[in-house]
Amino acid sequence: MGLWDSIKKVATKAKCGIGFHGGTFRTPDGKPKCHLEKTCPDCMELITERKHAYEHDWKNAPFDYSSQIKCTRAQGCIHCGEIQKKEVHEEYRKLGVNARCQVVKACTRCGHEKTEGHEHSFIRDGVEDGKIVMRCTNCGTTEKRNYA
Repeated sequence: MGLWDSIKKVATKAKCGIGFHGGTFRTPDGKPKCHLEKTCPDCMELITERKHAYEHDWKNAPFDYSSQIKCTRAQGCIHCGEIQKKEVHEEYRKLGVNARCQVVKACTRCGHEKTEGHEHSFIRDGVEDGKIVMRCTNCGTTEKRNYA
């Protein structure tokens, strides 16, 4: 075995070892269209995957009324019927700003909170390196800005 063959063997083993297998997925006979499998030609491992398809996008999927979380939606795969559930929150409304100046928002349907972006209350706090130093009176964050 030559040097290049040895290098190729090691590279192929490493590739498969981190999950980059060769081959082409196909639907096995007698299985639903969403069940896929392939055999890697390099390591001969059988790789299986599920690619479910749904009638609706998740934002328009029916609600799962059995869930404790009001924003849980559920739908079955159009090929195999397997039920998947996903939280899809409604429009968020602004509640306020926390101590780190993050904007706090809540889902209008269930109250789920998230933070999004920042709203600082900057004041001028001096000059440094030819730039204006701005300091947030809420969280203390500083920024340097060019003179406008």
